[in-house]
Amino acid sequence: MRWSGGALYAPPARAMDKAFRLFTLWTVLITFALIVIGAIVRTTGSGLGCPDWPLCYGQPVPPYDIHSQIEFSHRLTTTLVSLSVVVLAGWATWRYRPARAIFAGAWLALVLLLVQIALGAIVVLFELPPALVGIHLANALLVFATLCFVGVQAHQPTRPALNRAPGDPSLRRLIVLSAALVFALIFSGSVVTNTNNGLACFTWPLCSDQLLPATLSQAVNSVHRYIAAAAGGLILYVLAQTLRRHGANRPLRRAAHAAIGLFGVQALVGGLNVFSRLQPAVNTLHLALATAVWGAMVVFATLAWYSLGDQPEPASIIDPGARPIEQSYSPSGD
Repeated sequence: MRWSGGALYAPPARAMDKAFRLFTLWTVLITFALIVIGAIVRTTGSGLGCPDWPLCYGQPVPPYDIHSQIEFSHRLTTTLVSLSVVVLAGWATWRYRPARAIFAGAWLALVLLLVQIALGAIVVLFELPPALVGIHLANALLVFATLCFVGVQAHQPTRPALNRAPGDPSLRRLIVLSAALVFALIFSGSVVTNTNNGLACFTWPLCSDQLLPATLSQAVNSVHRYIAAAAGGLILYVLAQTLRRHGANRPLRRAAHAAIGLFGVQALVGGLNVFSRLQPAVNTLHLALATAVWGAMVVFATLAWYSLGDQPEPASIIDPGARPIEQSYSPSGD
C-alpha cells in the first residue's frame, strides 16, 4: 500500500489476487518437490552425504560426490521453500489479514517450517535417529498440508464458489477422518522404512501369504498394510457418498476423484515396491505418490469442511472491484 494525498491506496486487487493465487500454487509445488527430494535422499542412502550442518564438510559448496550432491540439493530446496513461505506469510499479513484462514494458515506454515528446519539439523547432527527421521517427515507433511489449505482458500473467488450444499456434518467428519488415515498411513510407512522392515513381508497384498504376521518385523509391516486397506475403503465410501449426495458440487467432486485415483495408483506402486525389492526409483515414487494423495485429501477435506458445514464460508479475498481505502490524516492524531 502507498500514501497519496492523505489516502491509503491498495494496489490493483485483481492483479494482486491473481499473483497471490499463483504464488500459493508455486509454494505448494516447491514444497512437494522438497518432500520428493527428501525421499530421494533417504532411498539413495544420502542422509549423511553432508555430515555437518548447515555447511557440507565445512564448505559452502559440497564435494563432487553423488551423495553429497543429493543431500545438498535438498538443503538448497529447503532454502527456496523457506524464502517462499516467508514471502507468503508477509504477503498474507500485508494484503489479506481480514481473510483469517489465509492469514492464520500462512503463519502456521511458517512456524511449522521453522520447526522443520530445526528437526532437519538435529537429524543430521545426531546421524539419522529413526524416531526423529519419522517426526521430520510427519512435520513436513503438516507444512505441506497447511500450504494446501492456504492454496484452497486463496483460489476461492469472492462469489460463493464453494457451491455450498445442505449441511452434511456426518459425511464431512468421515472425509476429515479419511484424510487423517492417509496421514497415519504415510507415517506408518516411514516407521517400516526406518526400522528396516520394508521386506519383512515378501508378498503382496498379504504378508508372506498369511493374514496374520508371524514375527514382530512382519507385524510392523502388516500394520502399514492394514491402515492402507482401512484408508482405501473409507476413501471409496466417502467418494461414493459425495457423488450420490453432492454430485453437483464440482470442486468437491473433482477433489474426490483426484484423491481416489491417486490412492489407487499409490496402492499398485506399493505392491510394485515389494516385488522390486525396494528399488530406489520405485521407493521414491511410492513416497511421492503418497504425498500427492495426502495433498489431494487435504484439499478434499478443506472443501468438504466449508461446503458441507453450517458455518459461514471462509473470508474471501478482497473484492477485485473494491475502491481504495480512504484514510484521513490529522496532525493531532485523531
